[in-house]
Amino acid sequence: MQAVSCDEAFLDVTDSEVEDPKLLASSIREEIYKTTGCTASAGIAGNMLMARIATRTAKPNGQYHITTEKVSFGYSFIQNFCLFLSFQNLICGIMKV
Repeated sequence: MQAVSCDEAFLDVTDSEVEDPKLLASSIREEIYKTTGCTASAGIAGNMLMARIATRTAKPNGQYHITTEKVSFGYSFIQNFCLFLSFQNLICGIMKV
């Protein structure tokens, strides 16, 4: 696990015994809620950048999975997907003040 901030972390489950990453994310989110009373969003993807974009898509209190099949469509998928996201969601630290 790589902590990014007090409320954000990346978890590499590449070598996990869990076959379905969506089930793993759901169980982690459920445990967070039971333990803290706080909701959590989860992004699932093959790399950290895509996972971060997926998490932004999942907010608030949801999860989104960018599968390898979606990414294998290449540029057209990424271009179309990014059209639905605002520029500030793609770049860390850029937001209205």
